[in-house]
Amino acid sequence: MSQRDVALDSNMFLLYVVGLLDASAINKHKRLKQYSAESFERLCKIISRYDRVLVTAGCLAEVSDLIEYDKRYSKQLFELLKVLLLGADGLSEEHVPARTIVEEPSYYWLGVTDTSYVELAKRGIPVITSDLRLYAQAVAHCDDSVNFAVLDVCAA
Repeated sequence: MSQRDVALDSNMFLLYVVGLLDASAINKHKRLKQYSAESFERLCKIISRYDRVLVTAGCLAEVSDLIEYDKRYSKQLFELLKVLLLGADGLSEEHVPARTIVEEPSYYWLGVTDTSYVELAKRGIPVITSDLRLYAQAVAHCDDSVNFAVLDVCAA
């Protein structure tokens, strides 16, 4: 049986990391105000159907910049990110070469990081995102991709 992967874009990975540390802190983060502890639980439920969570280098760069939202939590979030990357079998960084990204037409409106997720979708890897533009591109290549914004609103 083959391994089932799912990819989290930057906002979803940020939600995941902050939620793992303290779900009650989610809606206090400047980039996560639209989410709640219940959103985190919904995300975890989706992720649990897969064997491995993938993120890209661009996602890791964005999330590492964003976890400094609160000095009380930033060191703990950096430590958690380190633990997830070094020790968790369920999380992996997936490399998408920049040369490949800039050849994808959506690069011009999605940018480098989001376009890397379009490339993962082309490999048949579902992408979980709340970004409608990214979702439209991802689902065109992998129909198992998830528009978390709609899912989260409908479940609330």
